[in-house]
Amino acid sequence: MIVSYEIHTFVGGEWKIDSIFDSRDLALSEARRIDEGKRYSAVRVIEESFDEGTQRVNSRTIYRGSKIDDENADALERKKRVRTEVQARDAKKKIEKKQAARAQAQKTKKKNFQGAMLMVFLKATGIVIFGAGVIIGIRYLALHF
Repeated sequence: MIVSYEIHTFVGGEWKIDSIFDSRDLALSEARRIDEGKRYSAVRVIEESFDEGTQRVNSRTIYRGSKIDDENADALERKKRVRTEVQARDAKKKIEKKQAARAQAQKTKKKNFQGAMLMVFLKATGIVIFGAGVIIGIRYLALHF
């Protein structure tokens, strides 16, 4: 397995390879020296491992340095805070929406129940009136014929 260490510097809005080392310690010390200077706004060290058997390259960042780390940290913190506030507001809206839907469903259920009871009452009244009419009709026919 072959391992190399690349120092990348951030220049003009993009990362560029500055130098390549075989030694991890040399790469890290050079990256720290570059980071202390004012020439680059950011520096990183990438460890690349090449496996000759599988012909695969694995890369990982082992050092990051930046002049704007504090600004990035503040921006990240603000972003997290805003995201948390938005999630809390969305959760609250979701709960309110569920409660409104539940209240509407209960109202509709109550209306439906009242309508069903009215229909039962009207049907029962109709049956009673029809039954009374049948009885009166049978009596009338029985007395006159």
